[in-house]
Amino acid sequence: MEILKYPIGKFEASKNITTEQIDDWIKTLEDFTSELETCV
Repeated sequence: MEILKYPIGKFEASKNITTEQIDDWIKTLEDFTSELETCV
């Protein structure tokens, strides 16, 4: 049953998060909201 969880398997947080990763995540969220507004 564990395999069927979304997104895939059990969540494992990264121990070393870089500012580059954070910038990438922020950009992903910004792009998503823009695309969502376009669809709605």
